[in-house]
Amino acid sequence: MVAVTLVDGVLADTIPVSDRGLLYGDGVFETICYRRQQLLQLPAHLRRLQQSCERLGIPLQLATIEQHLNFLFSCLPSGPEAPVEGVVKIIVTRGDGGRGYAPPTSAVSRSLIQFHPMPAQYAEFARQGIACMLCQHRVSVNPGLGGLKHLNRLDQVMGSRELVAAQNRPHVDPMLQEGLMFDNQRNLIEGTRSNVFAVIRDQLCTPDVTAAGVCGIMRQTLLAWCAGQGIGVVVRTIPADELMLASEVFICNSVLGIWPVNRLYDFTSDATRVLTDDAMARRAQRGLACQ
Repeated sequence: MVAVTLVDGVLADTIPVSDRGLLYGDGVFETICYRRQQLLQLPAHLRRLQQSCERLGIPLQLATIEQHLNFLFSCLPSGPEAPVEGVVKIIVTRGDGGRGYAPPTSAVSRSLIQFHPMPAQYAEFARQGIACMLCQHRVSVNPGLGGLKHLNRLDQVMGSRELVAAQNRPHVDPMLQEGLMFDNQRNLIEGTRSNVFAVIRDQLCTPDVTAAGVCGIMRQTLLAWCAGQGIGVVVRTIPADELMLASEVFICNSVLGIWPVNRLYDFTSDATRVLTDDAMARRAQRGLACQ
């Protein structure tokens, strides 16, 4: 099926050229897994959406977003053609504004809600694991925006360009599916579309994303699940050299779930790290599947 898009609750495929999300990336978004007529972790996503809008001073009525979601589902095929899985993206911008960066004093936000089919290969990657590369483009550090899922995604676009270029090389690993991104000190921040966990010297770790990167819902869910299981997780700085010594690495986000990483490639030094341990990733997959 093709994507379905609502703009302010109306079926549409265009927005005004004056929209500040288009002009300045002035907005935020959420990406949610749709499965068996349910949006997984919807309350957490809506809570983060509201908190993000509050941080940026963008007006938001969550009740309106929920009404638009219900209408979106009514637009999907039913019966045998009904999608079993999909991806729902909610975008909220500051709405229309004139020329210049200064936002209007009485902004009226705009919402875009889209439904996309779930990529068919995601289930295979969760089962088989993937390979990751170390990207050379550096993530911008800004504590004022750190953790937010805002619309300024140029760092991720540049990292994804590196990944696509590597995927198009002759004899490339067909399981190369993600690029890992670092700050200017070569400390791990995140993947181009995921958060990262690593087992280093028998300690489960994940990068601090308060100054850069996205504080993902699946990352938060994993941290809470680990706490409930008595599994210690250290949120800390992870230098690139230390990452290449990890015994286990896995990535996560709300749509793909948890993918074990089997190989790490550093193409600049022609180094490869083969990872044979996926015990923690498999345990987390099983644990979260039961929730």
